Order: sequence, then structure tokens, then C-alpha cells
Amino acid sequence: MGKKSEAVIFGLASGLVGVALCIVFLYYGIEEEFGLALLFHMRGPVQAPDDVVVVSVNRESASIMGLPRHIERWPRTIHARLIEKLSSEGASVVVFDMTFDRPGSTEEDTVLAAALRRAGNVVFCELLGREFDRPPGPGTGDSPLLSIERLIPPVPVLASNVAAYAPFPLPKVPVRVNQYWTFKPSAGDTPTLPVVALQIFGLRAYDTLIELIGKYVGYSGTAFPPGAGTPLSEGRVKDMVMGMRDFFLGHPEVADRISECLSGSCGDGIDESDREVLRALIYMYAGPDSRYLNLYGPPQTIRTIPYHEVLEGGEEIDLRGRAVFVGQSEDYHSDQKDGFYTVFTREDGLDVSGVEIAATAFANMLEQESITPLPYWLALLMILSYGMVTGLLSRVFRIAVSTGITVVLTAVYFWAALYCFGAENLWMPVTPLFVHAPLVLFAGVAWKYFDASRDRRIMRDAFRYYLPERVVDRMTDEMGGIGSHDGVVFGICLCTDVAHYTSLSEEMGPAELGDFINRYYETVFDPVKRHGGEVSNVVADSMLAIWVASVPAMEQRRRACLAALDIERAVQQLGRDFPNVTVTTRIGLNCGNLFLGNIGAMDHYEYRPIGDMVNTASRIEGLNKHLGTRIAVSEEVIRGLDGLVTRRLGRFLLYGKSRPVEIHELISRTGDVGEEVVELCSAFEDALERFLAGDWHEVLERLGILLERWPDDGPCRYYMRLAGEYLRHPPAETWDGVVRLEVK
Repeated sequence: MGKKSEAVIFGLASGLVGVALCIVFLYYGIEEEFGLALLFHMRGPVQAPDDVVVVSVNRESASIMGLPRHIERWPRTIHARLIEKLSSEGASVVVFDMTFDRPGSTEEDTVLAAALRRAGNVVFCELLGREFDRPPGPGTGDSPLLSIERLIPPVPVLASNVAAYAPFPLPKVPVRVNQYWTFKPSAGDTPTLPVVALQIFGLRAYDTLIELIGKYVGYSGTAFPPGAGTPLSEGRVKDMVMGMRDFFLGHPEVADRISECLSGSCGDGIDESDREVLRALIYMYAGPDSRYLNLYGPPQTIRTIPYHEVLEGGEEIDLRGRAVFVGQSEDYHSDQKDGFYTVFTREDGLDVSGVEIAATAFANMLEQESITPLPYWLALLMILSYGMVTGLLSRVFRIAVSTGITVVLTAVYFWAALYCFGAENLWMPVTPLFVHAPLVLFAGVAWKYFDASRDRRIMRDAFRYYLPERVVDRMTDEMGGIGSHDGVVFGICLCTDVAHYTSLSEEMGPAELGDFINRYYETVFDPVKRHGGEVSNVVADSMLAIWVASVPAMEQRRRACLAALDIERAVQQLGRDFPNVTVTTRIGLNCGNLFLGNIGAMDHYEYRPIGDMVNTASRIEGLNKHLGTRIAVSEEVIRGLDGLVTRRLGRFLLYGKSRPVEIHELISRTGDVGEEVVELCSAFEDALERFLAGDWHEVLERLGILLERWPDDGPCRYYMRLAGEYLRHPPAETWDGVVRLEVK
């Protein structure tokens, strides 16, 4: 299968996965629970319309007016006073989000009924109860109980005087309130409280609506269902609303034709405010049974006036032409009795009150601004296209590029979703993207990883015969060629050399020598690898190992020193395995900058370190022959390291070098040697100080004492000879304490 075919298949699969996620998220409400909430929070609160006001029945008003905290105990004459006050202020409709299904005192109910009759524009909330019964008919005794919703109107004396009453059912916590009903199907498609309120609010334009239907659409009044085309009369509001609802559902083309008419020349004679009310009525009648709330913000974003302030009239309140909703609305969570959990529930737990939700639903219909989900088929198509594009790009481009493009596409989609939500109230699904995009990227990276692994395996198999495995791995991992990994780095070089190798090769036969040298390299390679080093190259009996770091690192130097000590110990064990062979390894350590890369030309290269630091390490290793030591290191290697026993050996100008080097002997780990070795090192340090001061007699005396106790100590013997020579032939007066070597 070619790369293009793979990309197309992967893109199509990515798109289908996105569609599946979208279906799941929409079906199980994940998008509504998280996506809709995210869009609301990103949009933030917005200005609520001025046409709607909430009068809050709260604890503060009860305290100021000397009334009980429970609203059910308030005298109904108080509500009568409020209705008269609102009517005098010119409110278009007054909506009580309270139920009056139980009778009060006869006197209070009479006073309230009179106020309702005089106002003529008050809507009460109708209680929606649930009953359980068995279906009628024979043989139904064992039938399951049926859940039946029943409407419980206000008490008769109030129901006969109120303009209308309607239910306003909403789910309670912990279900988040996102939707509201315009017409409740389970209750016989009865209109809900905001719908009836809007019909009364728009009563002034109702006759114009009937006229438009008859004049421009071609339906006469006789074509309307009973009550739909009749003028508003006492107790007929719900009948009129339900009749008009049935008419628009039966003739869906009417809504479009009237909307076109209102936007065209036939609506020129209609007042602009009436024109908006007509659009709202059509929006209400022709729309779905349930709609998504376009919440304006946290509790009391809609203008809220305490009950007592309206009655007292302490400040001028302009309610002319406005819809006034009356109900419980508190400022504090502890006082709240009628709150509903929404996306704007405050951090302190204060929910949006039921009356404010009713007012929000009313305002949404009045301004035709309910949240509208993107059509299901269009949402799936967009997610499919997004998935196909991101999946295709993840196969065509490199990971970094495809990731960047995917992030940009996701950001563009999310920005478009935010714009459409804020400007057009259009709800595009967003949560599938936050799962889909990482999933596609992960799948694309995984596919590329398997492709790269396959390619690296093929390259490794081909190149491992020509280059060290370490170099092959790096080249295949980074997909570089010759020279792509060259550069100057900081490193520690460890050089080894077998003492008396020439005589060993003469004494052993070829097969025995081959077996020995293989065992030897196995012995010295292991400590290097265990301590994180790399064997760079071997020549005959010599090995060069390196520890590479991007910057000078103390830990790398420590590992190299420990590897040197372990090599010495391992070689001693090797000597016991070859009793007829004296095996001694000399080790030199140096650190600094070096060039690490491919060295060669034409068709032959070797990957190795080069530079003055490497040559110096080799010279330090050779210095062991003169000093009689096993491990010699430069001062730069051991500077700052603890846990090691070392001995300063002096400053040497090595053969062929122009700059002296401070040399130390690496003896062991701390704790691996006795006090005698520590004593020797201290006494030798004193003798070395006298040597640097040019006090040859003192040097000879002190070293002589040391050699009596440690006759085999190489540095003592070396400086004994050197001090004797300087005593006979003193160095120049400008001598700086540097020992110059004329041979390797």
C-alpha cells in the first residue's frame, strides 16, 4: 500500500471516528453537559433585555414589611396591592411564578380577585401534579400503574378573574437546567407560563397577525381552529394560544410567508415595536415544543427589584410596557427556596431562581434568541470533514507540522463555534474535538512511529556491519547521514594499554593470544558500559572509551573514575584466570572539549573522538610507565569529586606538548584502603612540596624514609632519581616545578 493510499484511509478512518464520537456525545448528553456549559462560560454574561423585570419575593422584603418568611403565609391583599401598583405603572403583563391552588380567607381572596379583574393582564402559575392510575377496562387489575400529569388550576374565585394560568415545569437539581418547554406534550400540549405571558404581552399586535394571515397568506378566519382567530375574552387565552399553535403546525408555510411579509413592503404600515412582537409570536407558535435557554448570566442578571421597593415606591421605577415576573429570588444561597442549577450557578451555591428562568424563557422568545443546536446532519458532516482533514494531514506532514496544523484547525473551529454561539446563538458541538484531535494526533504519531521503527530496523540491519551499533542507533533514530552528528562536545577520555604486550604476544601462540585478548576486552568493556561510557575504538591492546556530555558534568567525571577503578580490579581477576600471564593495565584519564564525529574520506569513515584532549589522555596513560602507577588522571578530571582516594603527582610537560598538566594518581574508593595508604599519600605530598621548592637534600631524605616503608612505590622511586639528578645538575633559576618528559 502506497503512502497516499495510507493517508486517505487514515483520514477517512479519522473522520468516521469523529462522527462516532459526535453521535455518542450528543446521544448521551455529554455535549450538553460540558460543551454547552463551556460555550456559555467562554461567552460570559450578556446584557438582559429591558422589556423584562423581576419582582423578587425575598427574605429582606418579608422583614421590612413585617411578613412571615414563608410566602404561602403572606396575606393575599399584599399581592392585590402589588397588582394595582404594577397596573398603575403601565406593566404590559404581570406573571406570578406562584401557585394559588389553596383557598385563603374569603376576604383576602375577594380583594385579590377584584384586583385581578381590574388589571386584566395577570397570569398565574398553574400547578402540574402527577398521579398514578390503572388504565380503564376489564382485566386491568394487574396492569402497571400509569403516570398521569394533571393540571391543578388556582382556586375558582381567582381562576375566574385572572387573565390566564399556565404551568411552568422544570427539572430540579442535580439535573442542570438547559431547556424549557413552550408546550408540554405530556400535559396535552398545554402552553407553559412564558408562552401565555408572551401572548398577553403581544395582545396589541394579535389582530394585526390575524389580518396578515388573511390578507397576505390567504387564510380566512374560518380556517383557524376553534378559538384561534377569535378576540381575547375572559378565560380564553389558553384556548386561543393552543388553537393558533395547531394552526401553525398544520400550515408550516404560513410562518415563512408572514416573516417574509414583515421583512418586505407589506409590513411598512406596521409599527416597528409591533413588528418585533409579531415576529416573536410567530417564533413562539411555529417553533419546537422545547428549546434551549439562552441564559444571560448569573442570578439576578435580569433586572430584579425587591417586592417592598415596588410597593413603597421609594425610587422611580419605570415599568411601562414591560413584562413583570413576580416570584421568589434571594441574594444568598442559605435563603434560597426556588433555585435551579444552571451553568451560571454562583461559586457560593446561589442558583438562578425559577422566576428568573421563566423570565429568561419569555425574553428568549420575545427577542427570538433561544439557543439553537446545529442541525444534526450538519454537525456530523462538519466533524467528519474535520476528522478527515486532520487525519490526512497527520500522515502527509511531519509530526511537528501536522500537530501545528491540527492545533490551528481546532482553534479555528473553536473560534467559529464561539462566534456563532455569541453572535447567532448557534450551538456547534465542541466536546468531540477535544477528544478527537488528541486521538487523531496520537494515532498518527503511533503510525509514524511504527513506520519509523520499521525503517530504522532495516537501516540498522544494513549498517551495523559497517559502523558501531551505537552510531547506527543514533543515525537511524535521528535519520541523519555521515557528518550529521559531528560536533564539538565536552567529554572524558579513558585510555588503557596492556603493559608488556609485545612480550606477551611473543610468548603466546596466535590462538592463545586471540583468546586472551578477547577475554581482556570483555573484562575492560564491561565496567565502561556499566558506568555509562562508550567504547570508541580499540587498536591492538589499547582501548579508548569516552563519556560525553553537552556541558561539563561532575557526574560523568565520577563515572569515568569509577570505571577506571573497576577496570583495574577486573584485570587483576583476569590475571588469576591466566596464571602463566602477568596482566597489568595502565589507564589514563583526561577531560575537556573534543571533536566527535566521522573521520575519514571517500568510502571509508570511522566514528571517533579527536583533539588535543584525546592526545593528552593517551600521554597521561603513557606517564604511568615512568611513574610506576596504574591509573593517572589530570586534575580537571577529579576536581571537586569526593569519595575517592587520590595522590598529587606533580606538574608534567608531556612528550610533544607545550602546556604542562597537573597529574594525580587515582588509588581507590574511600574506605577501600587502610590508614597506611593515606599516610603514604600525606607524606608524599610533603616531599613533593619540598621538591617544588628545590630543596633536593630534603626531598632525598624524606623519600628515602618513605621507600624504607614502601620500597615498591613508583612515584617515590621516580622523584628519588629525579631529585638526585637535580642535585648533581640543578635546573635553571627560572625552573617552575614542571617535570619535562623527553620520551613517551
